[in-house]
Amino acid sequence: MTRPHDTLAPVYDLVYQEDFGEFYNWLTDTTVDVIRDLLPAGAAIIEFGAGTGRMALPLAEAGYRVTAVEPSGPMLALLRQSDTSADIECIQSTLQDYSGDARHDLALCVFTVVIYLLTPQDLQAAMHSPAACCCSMCRRASFFITAAYASAGCNAQSP
Repeated sequence: MTRPHDTLAPVYDLVYQEDFGEFYNWLTDTTVDVIRDLLPAGAAIIEFGAGTGRMALPLAEAGYRVTAVEPSGPMLALLRQSDTSADIECIQSTLQDYSGDARHDLALCVFTVVIYLLTPQDLQAAMHSPAACCCSMCRRASFFITAAYASAGCNAQSP
């Protein structure tokens, strides 16, 4: 099955850099700075929707133990190519299907990752199901950082 970004993978970083420019760099740098304020180097971080490594690579370079979870095989392949020290554990999975049981100090899901949860069922599975990643991850992580964008037509409800 083709996943979002499979065909976009080779030009993904260029497209986002062109679309968002310095904001993209600022967002990455600011997120890394916030994490540095929360956790010392050596802490374990799991990133959902890791893509080509925009967050995973600088976090690994800063000395964090990073697990990158990404549903797109081509995006994950580009992340692996960029990870020349092979420090990042890469796992191909969606946010809602991830089932790892390792303990992490931080669960990270930033930028536009959550908008790919297209149905209420996907969102429910990702955020609340006992078998799903975020519910169980929040019980095993000290921090959970996410960012989501909502349109005027979005109608979110608590379960």
